[in-house]
Amino acid sequence: GPPVKAIELMASKTRAKELMAGAGVPLLAAVDPATAAEDDLPLLLKAAAGGGGRGMRIVRDLGALPGELLAAAAEAASAFGDGEVFAEPYVERGRHVEV
Repeated sequence: GPPVKAIELMASKTRAKELMAGAGVPLLAAVDPATAAEDDLPLLLKAAAGGGGRGMRIVRDLGALPGELLAAAAEAASAFGDGEVFAEPYVERGRHVEV
């Protein structure tokens, strides 16, 4: 399997995305929820830690964004002990890809 250092570096999706971007891997750009606009919708809120769909929300209405952020962060904190959540564009009918 991968070395411990690699697993530690990839434990946070936000940190992993920073590392991958620095290595030239094409990624979806992060969206700052504080400045999100209608043109950014739909958004996918994701827990930085963990997986399995916990701490994930699809946001199609800006009015729902604050509440969904709070709910995703609470779920992530409960499931993973880390309430960090980030937003990126939601890709309709997208496929799951691991790098």
